[in-house]
Amino acid sequence: MGTDAGVYKVNTQGEVVLHLSSEGGDSFEGALGNNLVWEVFVDRYDDIWIATDGGGLSLYRQQLGKLRTYKHNQNNPLSPESNVVRYITEDAIGDIWIS
Repeated sequence: MGTDAGVYKVNTQGEVVLHLSSEGGDSFEGALGNNLVWEVFVDRYDDIWIATDGGGLSLYRQQLGKLRTYKHNQNNPLSPESNVVRYITEDAIGDIWIS
C-alpha cells in the first residue's frame, strides 16, 4: 500500500514484510525519490511500479530485491517528462504507461 511514508507490503496476518522509502539509499538505487506515494501497480511479472509526488517513478523488482527510481533528466529524452507521477497502467502487450 502506498502512503506518505513510502510503500508497505503486508502479509495476510497484517505483518509488514517489505517497506520501501526514501531513506537508506540514494534516489536512484535503493530508495524511493519521495515518500509520498500516489499509486502502486503490480505488473504481469510481479514487479512493483511506484508513482510518487515529485520523486519520479520507482520500480521494485521483487524477484531480485532491487529498487530503482527514474527521474526527469533534461539530457535524456527517454526519461519521464515530470517527477510527479500519479497513475500507472499496463496495456495488453505489457507496455507500462504513466501519467
